[in-house]
Amino acid sequence: MLRKIIFFLLIFTLILPTAVMPLKSGIVLAEDKSILEQQLWALEQEIASFEKELASTKTQKKTLTNKINELKNKRTLLLKAVEATKIKIKGTENQIDKTENDLTKAQKELKVTQTEISQILRQIQQTDLMSSIKILFSSASLTDFFANLEQYLSLNDQLSKKMIEEKGMVKKVSEKINQLQDTKVDLTNLLSIQKLQEEDILETKSEHEVLLQKTLGKETEFQKIVSDQKKKAAEVRNRLYEMAAIKAITFGEAVKVAEWVTQYIKIRPALLLSVITQESNLGKNVGTCNRPTDPPEKHWKKIMKPERDQQPFLDITTELGINPEGQPLSCPMKDAKGKQIGWGGAMGPAQFIPSTWQGYKKRVMAVTGQNSANPWDIRDAFVASALLLAANGATSQTEVGEWKAAMIYFSGSTNKKYKFYGDSVIKRADQYEEDIKSLKAG
Repeated sequence: MLRKIIFFLLIFTLILPTAVMPLKSGIVLAEDKSILEQQLWALEQEIASFEKELASTKTQKKTLTNKINELKNKRTLLLKAVEATKIKIKGTENQIDKTENDLTKAQKELKVTQTEISQILRQIQQTDLMSSIKILFSSASLTDFFANLEQYLSLNDQLSKKMIEEKGMVKKVSEKINQLQDTKVDLTNLLSIQKLQEEDILETKSEHEVLLQKTLGKETEFQKIVSDQKKKAAEVRNRLYEMAAIKAITFGEAVKVAEWVTQYIKIRPALLLSVITQESNLGKNVGTCNRPTDPPEKHWKKIMKPERDQQPFLDITTELGINPEGQPLSCPMKDAKGKQIGWGGAMGPAQFIPSTWQGYKKRVMAVTGQNSANPWDIRDAFVASALLLAANGATSQTEVGEWKAAMIYFSGSTNKKYKFYGDSVIKRADQYEEDIKSLKAG
């Protein structure tokens, strides 16, 4: 019996680590959460108002004044969106603090219970070593014998209850760990959204400055630009199309690759280009790990999830004859305190993590007809991205289907907390659609 008890105890003890995490201050209070929710609601109302105004501006006559107003409204909208995202990030960071404190408390309670179980086991072991006959002869009377026997049975009963209690605590700790991991993924996604919003703000500001530079603030010059289709087509065609971890190509060249891919995978070329742009904006911001001159803390073994991605990464680089040391990868996100949140390791223009790439490799090869698939190759990356989008609804070529596919590409869900990503992809895809028409017209 004792061996069985010890066996089960070891199983429960080894299920989860019992190391106690340090307590953190700043547990979010209900009123703090309420204040954040009120601030977020107010901002979302402002954002909705600006979105309507922006939509109205776009339908107005193409004049320099209207275009400038459109860009100003877009920038204001993006600034408000960044504010809203920062509030969501703050709320998520508070939630992480609270969950970590709850986890610490649960781990402490579990450790106390396990200590109590150990003490009961020692008492049972001492009693169990004595046979009932020895207990009988060592007892001064039958009353003492039954008292000793009752104590023995009581210890077994206590042990049974404590082990049930421990099982519940193990489950609670496990749930808290999972909750903490989910919340950290949430924070990583929100930080990514903030990066994209800030990138869009810079892009809008640059577009505004270039417009004023080209027109010199004159309506006549603006109308010349609008009416000169050949010049517009040339500018669109030769515009740089930047991608993560790969030398930029022209937009015209990128369109050709996208159109080649979408002959086989029936999604809009404009959508594919938009998603790659969005991912590369993320890659441009965080794809700065594992480069030859990076410090040790940016090495692939430090930034990549060990059990999920490290071996697939080695398999990919070995198969392609690429040295894993110095091959650019995305970095993990960091919170306001500079603490790493989640994992990095996304590769190439499509920003696939190694384990996901391995799942798509054969399908990419089936499309390209090659005997290998390289996440840092433009065509292979475009094919992989198109396959993932197509699998999640992009072949419908409707706004709803494409939005859903873009959202799943980003976070694996259609959680509206990250709707900026899907909205941004659709808006950019519509703009690229116009650019592609300009190329064909010119």
